[in-house]
Amino acid sequence: MKLSKKLIFLSLTAGVIMPLVPGFGFSQDNSMGSRPNILLIQTDDMGYDDMSFNGRKDLETPHLDKLASQSVRFTDFTVASVCAPSRAMLLTGRHFLKTGVAGVHGGHDFINLDETLLPELFKEAGYATGMFGKWHSGKTDGYFPWDRGFDEAYMAKLYQYFPSEGRYNDVAVKEQRWSTEVITDYGIDFIRKHKDKPFFAYVSYFDPHGLWRAPEEKVKKYLDKGLARGYATLCAMVDLVDGEIGRLLASLDKEGLAENTIVVFMSDNGPQRSDRNLGVLSESEWEQRNPSGFPGWKATNWANGVKSPLFFRWTGHYKPGYVQRLVDMTDILPTMMDLIGSYDYKTRHPLDGRSIKPYLYYNLDVLPEKKVYLAKWFVQVGTAKGESYLPISPDVRSRIQFDDQTLAVRDEHFVLLMNPSRQPRPDISGNPLLFDLTRDSLETENVASRFPEKVKSMTEDLREWYKDIVENQKSFQAPWFQIGWKGKRVVEVPAYGTNCISGNLVNSDHFLGNWKGVGDKATYQFNVLLPGKYRIELLTSDAASEGMSMKFSYGKKAIVKELVPQTQQIVGELFFNKGEGIFTIELTKNRDDAVINRMTEIRLTRL
Repeated sequence: MKLSKKLIFLSLTAGVIMPLVPGFGFSQDNSMGSRPNILLIQTDDMGYDDMSFNGRKDLETPHLDKLASQSVRFTDFTVASVCAPSRAMLLTGRHFLKTGVAGVHGGHDFINLDETLLPELFKEAGYATGMFGKWHSGKTDGYFPWDRGFDEAYMAKLYQYFPSEGRYNDVAVKEQRWSTEVITDYGIDFIRKHKDKPFFAYVSYFDPHGLWRAPEEKVKKYLDKGLARGYATLCAMVDLVDGEIGRLLASLDKEGLAENTIVVFMSDNGPQRSDRNLGVLSESEWEQRNPSGFPGWKATNWANGVKSPLFFRWTGHYKPGYVQRLVDMTDILPTMMDLIGSYDYKTRHPLDGRSIKPYLYYNLDVLPEKKVYLAKWFVQVGTAKGESYLPISPDVRSRIQFDDQTLAVRDEHFVLLMNPSRQPRPDISGNPLLFDLTRDSLETENVASRFPEKVKSMTEDLREWYKDIVENQKSFQAPWFQIGWKGKRVVEVPAYGTNCISGNLVNSDHFLGNWKGVGDKATYQFNVLLPGKYRIELLTSDAASEGMSMKFSYGKKAIVKELVPQTQQIVGELFFNKGEGIFTIELTKNRDDAVINRMTEIRLTRL
């Protein structure tokens, strides 16, 4: 069933729309003799309209359509505009900027180690915990899913659709199959193994994140409908993941678990408009993809960038229907704890979210109105080079200005957009922009001039919130590399994970570059768990280091090495004492024309 623009407006004013189905037999008791299992399914870059029941005539998603018809569906579920921030909010119940996450790569996608994660709470409650698929919450020892509360985890290699690659409980695995299918298989196997005890299964698909790729028979299905290859491939990816979600849900029926398993479905952010290989969707294709007409796309704070589907299905307990109350990703953790009857759980930091369990039974008046803060996926710091991945050192933090940021605040009536991208609505002028969502859910008319006091109060509220973020030293925190984690003798430190750079250096998504001037320096936060002497290797993607000398130091110990033109070279040995410290790399000598543009890794091996 398509959620029309008229229905969107009606649900905003009425709060809930119930389907025309019988209402008997739905229980609010969550015991059923045992606590319910939780199956959390998440897709990647799937837009609010990327399902056929929402009006997509060019797309076939029968399994998601069926799930939607069986679920409580939230039509105003707000997420972050990109993936790692959304996932940080999901796993912690806190705004992503408070968790150390401030981007999607470049060292900004590591959830601080002192955060309490959702799987830890499930484990404390006696649940088996499993995660399968995309993990974008840390890329080194201590931050992996098997280190953070999951009994069992398959971390798929990001966007490696075929052949699939990943690590199962930290052991490398490869298969000549599509990653979407492999992720499903791991989820099904976990459900089967734990059918006799409560479990929390987090199945996290890549689809339809770029690079857009799908089995050719799926692509042909949409080419035969007259779609161009790029758009056909995108549709094929959604078609593929729909089928795999259907297979995953069928496993619950097969194991007799459907009635004691709460199924939660969501995306992580809005839809992407382009693909690196297959190009940009045309205007007509974009309109086809977004029949509801919400403005924006992934990485923007406009509605379509931060709006996600959210379904809760519990057969025999939740009556299918629509709920139009504002909820956001931070609400998922406390809601899940409420659903399993874990009322005395404790987290190391205060939550931003709240349980929305009353909404699942259409009790809409028991919670106060919600407010949601939105932030661009990187911090704006003047005109600094490599700004998206700039480490937030104390000096950089001191230069962060509120007025430079792309932020937003939403309540159940208005949204205020500060410094928004102008592409989605080029005809609207002014800054900030204010939209009255009760009358204009598609954000078409700036009403800032009509409500100056509202603009003032929301701006000041946003200013105070962001001031607290910047002053919180946990915000923007670079990773702490765990040296000798669980006795490991080899440590891989990604070069982009630096906490401070100086000189000419420019940090990037997967490397640290522009090493060329004497004094160029990068530092890294180490927590040495296994002290001893370590061999240090430097890995780069380019071999233009002839004539360079670099100093590698930790504490008072240092070595200086003249580099050779190789992409992997041993630079010497250092002794690392137990405890926390700073590891430093500094360029001490160089030719005029030598430059390292892609330093990728520092590898330590305990001798």
